[in-house]
Amino acid sequence: MKPRSSERDSIIVAAAVVALAAVAYVVGIHVERSGLATPQTKLERAREALRAGDDSVAFSTFEPLAKAGNARAQFWLGDMYEHGYGTKKDASAAIDWLTRAAKQGLTRAEARLGRIYLEGDVTPQDFATAKRWLSAAAMQGDAGSERYVGHIYELGLGVPRDPVAAYAWYECAVLNGDRFAVRLRDALTGRMQPDQIAKAEGQAKDLWREIRPAA
Repeated sequence: MKPRSSERDSIIVAAAVVALAAVAYVVGIHVERSGLATPQTKLERAREALRAGDDSVAFSTFEPLAKAGNARAQFWLGDMYEHGYGTKKDASAAIDWLTRAAKQGLTRAEARLGRIYLEGDVTPQDFATAKRWLSAAAMQGDAGSERYVGHIYELGLGVPRDPVAAYAWYECAVLNGDRFAVRLRDALTGRMQPDQIAKAEGQAKDLWREIRPAA
């Protein structure tokens, strides 16, 4: 016995609904997989793995992104090589990846690279290179780097001692919320002449005008 017209219509509608559901499922899977394939999503997954202590997964996820030129992945890969997370410690590889990220203007990489060269724990000290990268990060509004540039000028690390420049950089770090710079600036003030302080304050204002948009 053939189905009646209304029954046939119901069967057709039901079949269409099932077909549409199947298509939606396939499309959903494709969209989800496409999302997971984006560099941003992979980067977030790698950082989550790193936070969870799954260093090997983080490393294997960061590495292809870093090789593809992702600056943030390059920073994290350099960090993992520096500390031996998910791989053996490798100072040369750490510096290489951090440098690649810093050359792309990633402030975090510039700041870390500057400190590495300043402190000399990972690689021999190089005050000129330290100042170069710390200055780059400082001009992008990194308060810690501003403080370190001030430290370089105060102690004369690879440059002539310059309390005026040191004060100016400390003041910028203070304006950026760095509480450690407050003590350094105030201690330095006690060793400066009034005319030096006035000059330093003017220099700080000029610097801050250049830094403030980035900060």
